[in-house]
Amino acid sequence: MKKRVLLIEDDACGIGWIQLQLPSHYQITVAKDSTSARTLLKEKSFDFVLLDLFLENNYNTMAMLPEIMARCPVVIVVTNTYDDDLILDCVVSGVSGLVLKRKLEDELLHTIEKASNGFSVFSKDLLERVARQKAMPQVHLTARHKDVLNQLARIPAPSNSEIALALGIAEKTVANLVTELRQIYDAPSRNHIVLLAKQRGFQPARTMELADA
Repeated sequence: MKKRVLLIEDDACGIGWIQLQLPSHYQITVAKDSTSARTLLKEKSFDFVLLDLFLENNYNTMAMLPEIMARCPVVIVVTNTYDDDLILDCVVSGVSGLVLKRKLEDELLHTIEKASNGFSVFSKDLLERVARQKAMPQVHLTARHKDVLNQLARIPAPSNSEIALALGIAEKTVANLVTELRQIYDAPSRNHIVLLAKQRGFQPARTMELADA
């Protein structure tokens, strides 16, 4: 029986190269944008998802990861980007593995096989780092802090004025809450707040729910 794969990728060369790496017993369905991916996830079932991190208009697909994993829990990120923050974010979010595009030929099948059998494809050192961070004391946030944090988790992150408009509060109040969140998570900048919050257990609220199939 063929394994059903959802490949979320918008680059024609990337699609072709991944298709070349997978044997004929993999049935590949391609989604070139987030809307198509959501529709396919509603209408079909898949054994695993191969997920490019950036799609049209620099859309970061990590924003839709909770929706994907609700339908297919085995997700492997395929990316050109490799840095500690990215990998840590993937682990915290529940991704099964990560493969660099330049190493597809050497690592893709191995990663798929390990992830499909329930094994982590991340290093022991990285998993230990995540475990240490999850063991940190829980952060207690007010309802307003959570509202602002969920807004900051949107892709792309909105400005303070946009958050104020969305929440119906003053822009100065938003600025104060953002400053407080930076202090709570010891974030070096506004852009680090969500990443550090995720490492302490924060899960962004879904901005778009998948309807039941």
